Formats: sequence, structure tokens, C-alpha cells
Amino acid sequence: TPLSEVLQSIAPYSDRHIFVVQPGLANLTVSGVFSISDIDQVLKVIEKTLPIRVVGVGGYVVFLI
Repeated sequence: TPLSEVLQSIAPYSDRHIFVVQPGLANLTVSGVFSISDIDQVLKVIEKTLPIRVVGVGGYVVFLI
């Protein structure tokens, strides 16, 4: 599943706005089963398994770089 679709799927369950800074990252493939009750864990797994850095700003904004 493309990262962009994963982010759209989890967006309703997160109080943070997640932005992909580099457009090419949105097409990276994500596979696995994630719990929507722990969005932080989802972002940690994405950061560990893809060439992406997760940067939180102010508690309500997350950039994927």
C-alpha cells in the first residue's frame, strides 16, 4: 500500500496533521497490520522500515522527511 494511502487511512484516528515533505516518499510501499489506537507506534514502524524521518512539531503537526 502506498504511504499516502496509509496516512489517509490513519488520519481520522489522529489528532495530529501528518505531512509528507518530499513527494516521492508518498509512493513508498508500506506493508503490515497496524493498530489505529497507537498512531505513534505506526509512525515509529514507518520510520524504522522506510527511508523516512518522522519530525513532530508542537504536538499537532508531524512531518515525514
